[in-house]
Amino acid sequence: MLRVASVFVLLLYAMASHANDAQAAAMDYITALGQQDFAHAARLIRAADLADYKKAFDDLFRAEAAAGKKDLLVAAFGVDAKLDDALSAKPDATFVATMNVVMGAMKNANMKLDALPAKYLGQVSEDTHLVHVLVRTYTKLGDTTTSRVEVVSTMSENGSWKVVLPDQIRLIAQVMQRQMAAQRGARP
Repeated sequence: MLRVASVFVLLLYAMASHANDAQAAAMDYITALGQQDFAHAARLIRAADLADYKKAFDDLFRAEAAAGKKDLLVAAFGVDAKLDDALSAKPDATFVATMNVVMGAMKNANMKLDALPAKYLGQVSEDTHLVHVLVRTYTKLGDTTTSRVEVVSTMSENGSWKVVLPDQIRLIAQVMQRQMAAQRGARP
């Protein structure tokens, strides 16, 4: 009986440790985004998700070049950037560069967002390799503070917990693709 109890206690400890690591990864990611530390946020994202994100933006850079433009390329990688610079960039560099473009566009539209400290609410373990962490985020825009509950999914990858790239971030490339298509369609 003592042996069974000992094994049970060890299992509970292992599950708690596993959950805390997922929680730490999720909270670190939310904090990095709030501080606009996109390089740190990129280090917390699953490698496969960053590769998918990069592919979507590589397609955008190619489409822009095919249209004889380089606005996004210049905004992301600088005035002297060439298409090959974007295509040869590592996925984390593409993430950082494009997130900075998005934040720059918000600043240009006089949308100064201040992220306030987030609050951990709980989590749901789908299995031993996938944990969804619930976080309440607070954002201030001018005099208005809003609150939102976010689900940050994390997966165990190579011995550490990584964030599954949220759909909202994945949509950035799709929105930009639609804007480019609309601009091409609006011009003769």
